[in-house]
Amino acid sequence: MRLINMLVQIAAARGTTLILMVVAAVEMGIITFYEAADTDDTKPYYLYFSWWFSGLLILVWVNLLLQMRRAAWWRWKKIPLTSIHVGFLLILTGAYLTHAFGLDGRLRISEGDSRDLFHVTEPVLTAEFDIEGSPHRRSFIVEPDGDLKSESILQLLNPFADKSSMELDNGETISIIESIESSRIVEEAVSDPSGRGPSALTLEIELQETRRITLQNWQKVSLHGGALSQIVHAAAPEEKEIPDIVKSVFDEYIEIRPEGKPEVRVPVKLPGDLDREFSVEGYTFRIVEYHPDFKVGAEPDLSAPPVNPAVRLEVDGPDESKALITFAYFQHPGNRLQDGTTFRYGRPEQGLTALFVSGQDERVELYTSGDAEPKVIARDEPVRFDEEGAPVTVKWISFLPSVEMVQRLESDPGGDGPPAYRVRVGESGEPALLRTDHGVAVAKDGRTRVFLSHAYDLGFTLTLDNAVAKHWQGSRIARAYYSLAKLKTPDDPEPRPVRIETNAPLFRNGFRLYQTSMDPQPPYRWSEFEVARDPGYPLVAAGFLILSAGFLWFFGKKFVWQPLRRRRSRSDPEEVAEGRAVA
Repeated sequence: MRLINMLVQIAAARGTTLILMVVAAVEMGIITFYEAADTDDTKPYYLYFSWWFSGLLILVWVNLLLQMRRAAWWRWKKIPLTSIHVGFLLILTGAYLTHAFGLDGRLRISEGDSRDLFHVTEPVLTAEFDIEGSPHRRSFIVEPDGDLKSESILQLLNPFADKSSMELDNGETISIIESIESSRIVEEAVSDPSGRGPSALTLEIELQETRRITLQNWQKVSLHGGALSQIVHAAAPEEKEIPDIVKSVFDEYIEIRPEGKPEVRVPVKLPGDLDREFSVEGYTFRIVEYHPDFKVGAEPDLSAPPVNPAVRLEVDGPDESKALITFAYFQHPGNRLQDGTTFRYGRPEQGLTALFVSGQDERVELYTSGDAEPKVIARDEPVRFDEEGAPVTVKWISFLPSVEMVQRLESDPGGDGPPAYRVRVGESGEPALLRTDHGVAVAKDGRTRVFLSHAYDLGFTLTLDNAVAKHWQGSRIARAYYSLAKLKTPDDPEPRPVRIETNAPLFRNGFRLYQTSMDPQPPYRWSEFEVARDPGYPLVAAGFLILSAGFLWFFGKKFVWQPLRRRRSRSDPEEVAEGRAVA
């Protein structure tokens, strides 16, 4: 008991107050220095919420509270100092409540649209459920450590409370059972029993590191820094289709695709076929220019490497003549005729290309050039490419004639992905891994679903009717911005009109909506609001008023009233004599 009393005396001492104030000034100076020296202005913001700065403010709060337990602080002469201390205590308490339960976000609404959610930077766990046939929704902020943000002061202060679980109004409990700091989405091919899906070939590629990829029919993957530039997979249901597949991958060609008809490919060899004329499907075309590396305004340089190959064609069709420019590696909007026919120039990518052709009998053949003989590759048989660049080893692992691609969420060893959380609804629900763009956790009965996003529920619906901007007469300088809207809550039978301004916010359901920006010009008229939930605001406002009143009282008494009293005493001898007689 004596030890506790001694600690209380030390914590309540005036010397302790002085030390805490000096340390607080030093800490704020350090944060200000970082703010001035570091270009990343978010770093000092987070320092204000560090354990050492927050702990110091808690010690200041405790010190002031313990000092005020003495009866001497509540005498009439001490009221100014007491008011200053009470105001400071209220400010610290309100700031803590806002930090613990506050929320900030943005809400943008186009004219005529309705919104009941606003965007926040923190991850939001949203639960959708029914109660007696009526849909409900609740939102919970997920803290960086994976806990759910507390909704009551008792839960916040209780060290034994389970902050990773929240109970919904329908009796279900949502729980975060695992937090993953960085995640990634992996696409995985699974067998499609219906047989309607495309075929897929799974390959293992070893280049600096080993990875597995699944390529569907006509998918390709590009490699960088290795002897192999790209890998292509094509499925050939019949043997007669293989020559056409090989030519389409390794040959140069001009493709003519009439609207509503099958395409026709004309093999070419450039630059040898410059000025040569071709006729097919009623069209006659001539290659008048060939650019191995096309640059706007530059003349063709036939000695350049094929970095951005392109050709210019002169086309004579049934109805018109036109000059077209078409590129090998991407579609160009100017290569279409008026009748809808498109022309495309195709050629192999620069470097070595490996073509894996799969058949229905799980026979896989490898082609590395248009003229080379194919090589039949057995399952798990490594094929090494080391002509130029880093060696590349490829082997095929599995082939599925019909697949369905599913996405799977897993931990990202590189640490570059967003966080993810394993969530369970109810005790018997199947856990699901969620992040803001993937995954849904569902209760066992299917009536409650939970997902992760950056959208928080307002608890009401806001419909923007008019985004108004008033200007000074004869100028384009705005004198007022405000929004006319309708507010609808689940309890209101009809929406009611509201007006939202910068200095006259809308207060509803614990949220304040401030007008921040707008575009009043048609046809895209919208308003943007800052949404803030600030439960400590009344305490902070009251604290500033009491603090200001205490300072005015203290300084008025010390520097105004007392000097006037002394001056009056010196100028009145009778009062002085009377005072001496009384003494």
